[in-house]
Amino acid sequence: MLNQHKRNWHAHGVLNTHFKAGKTFSSAAIRDLTFFAGKHGFEKTAGKKIFKLIFKNCTSQDGFHRKDFLEKLWEVLVGNSRTAYFSLESRVFKNQYHYGELDHIGYRITGNISEMMHIMKNHLTRESSWPLYIDTEGTYPRLFNESKLSLITIFDVPSKSVHLFRTVHFTPEELETIKIAVKGLEEFHNLATFGPESSLRTEESKKKGKADEKLNTLDIQQEGMSLLKILKRVVGKEISKTETMSDWTVPILRHDQIYYAAMDAIALHYINIKSEVDWSFNCVMTDFYLTLPSSVKNPQFENTSSRYVTHLPEVLHLERDKYVVAATVVIYPYSFVNVGRPLSYWIHMKNGPPLHVTFPAAQYSALDQIIDSLNYEPPRRRKNRLKRRAPLNPEDIEIFSTMEWSKSHKRAKTDSEREERMKQEAIEENIAAFQAAQDAEEQEAKKIQSEIDEN
Repeated sequence: MLNQHKRNWHAHGVLNTHFKAGKTFSSAAIRDLTFFAGKHGFEKTAGKKIFKLIFKNCTSQDGFHRKDFLEKLWEVLVGNSRTAYFSLESRVFKNQYHYGELDHIGYRITGNISEMMHIMKNHLTRESSWPLYIDTEGTYPRLFNESKLSLITIFDVPSKSVHLFRTVHFTPEELETIKIAVKGLEEFHNLATFGPESSLRTEESKKKGKADEKLNTLDIQQEGMSLLKILKRVVGKEISKTETMSDWTVPILRHDQIYYAAMDAIALHYINIKSEVDWSFNCVMTDFYLTLPSSVKNPQFENTSSRYVTHLPEVLHLERDKYVVAATVVIYPYSFVNVGRPLSYWIHMKNGPPLHVTFPAAQYSALDQIIDSLNYEPPRRRKNRLKRRAPLNPEDIEIFSTMEWSKSHKRAKTDSEREERMKQEAIEENIAAFQAAQDAEEQEAKKIQSEIDEN
């Protein structure tokens, strides 16, 4: 059990480490951490240092509740008011998170182990080409089951559903059962995570010589980068991470905690396919056409004739033994020889001797070429057919259009550079204004600190 000193300085360390890394906390997450740290009250030095960290790093943060909330934190952290401390628990914060994805993707929260086992056995064992995306959340201290694991989030793409399994009150035996069940999903799906997710390792896998028992996942983390940065770089989408250090052991998860956990799992899918998805599209597909190049490599997937990856506009649900996927039409590009070997045959005439015809192997793209070959005529040269005042042939038109496009492209590029320069100037002005505001905040902080020292 953590005493006052350990709780106080644990909270200080968490805040200091995360702020130095440039991370942010929501008002609710600050409340959660403060409530955890102050269970046995606050030491004078620790309380002041925690308040100073919050004041310095959070007051200018967008969406952070200032005024009355800062006053309440002052009473709790510096004044060590127990009345103010207990009022923190019931404080309600305005929802900051909204993601359009969750208007179309359902989520289900449960802390019942029987319900979890039922979901995994009956809903998550349907074979699919998409992996199951798994994420976890932890607590501040270890729970009585000797684990920090408090939430397992699983996103199932075909059913468009996110399952949030709360393991806070599980016994060690129940927790082990759930971990084994999650590993059992490997039989039906690939499992994708961000990092190794070591909190899901079973006790068996921790034993010597049992390394093969650990959870086998597709780790989509890149070069140690954060989920936030990879999502921004690969997909161009931004999500908030201000709920990372909130209290995941609360009796009822807040709206922002639910959206945070669900979106983390959905973001793994975006990183995996390197694209966002319009989840509102919900038509039932029964057939579709794909044009697959034979040997042209795609810079995203390095596609070849023997391995080709593509994405359908909607998930295609194929029930076992009911639907069959087959290639119905194969169209060869004109670069292929479409008459593979010489054809030799006789043509019998009514009023004359039979005629022996040899049709040579070649690539024929027009009827004229076939007629010329049968009549033993050399290939026609396109330029000899052009006459004065004759209209441009399609290739000439294409060249003309390309030139026009090039000119318009250059104009668009100039306009884009001008717009980019104006945006940069606006950003620089905003930075200057922000710096001035920061200087003013620093002066205010020094004033408050002097008042603290006097008291």
